[in-house]
Amino acid sequence: MSKLFNYGGINMVYVHIGSKKFNKKKFETVENFPFKPIGGFWCSPFYCKTSWLNYLTHEFLLSNAKDRRRIIKKLNKFFIFKINDNAKIYHIYSKEDVDRIPRCSDIYNPEISVFDFEKMIKEGYDGVELHISSNEDVLSYEMCHWNVDSLLIFNPEIIEVI
Repeated sequence: MSKLFNYGGINMVYVHIGSKKFNKKKFETVENFPFKPIGGFWCSPFYCKTSWLNYLTHEFLLSNAKDRRRIIKKLNKFFIFKINDNAKIYHIYSKEDVDRIPRCSDIYNPEISVFDFEKMIKEGYDGVELHISSNEDVLSYEMCHWNVDSLLIFNPEIIEVI
């Protein structure tokens, strides 16, 4: 896996929507699961074409009154942060990057191959960042159910709240 970047000097800022502050006690270990893993800490780059914030805003515009209230509650809870300079993040820009992610058999259906994020953790990765807007048509298919540019953090120690 060659797509490793340290964010030293770039000052990438992320946003987490759904809570007003980071609570390390609520962090759950990542477990493999079809399509998206369970656990970890999900966020999105603050400045990007397809962010979680943009997705929720679009959902708001298409939703009914009840769903709009639910979305507004989510949007009222957020915080921004950066990740430390030593974070080891795997970046996905292309199908080739997706193909390099280790795979394993699904525990519920061994005939299905799923991304092995647990192996990535053992290999020392602190997270995986999908840059879906860099190749939206291909990556939307390859990373089914990952709808926006997003960072899944495996290691809560890399989060630096600003």
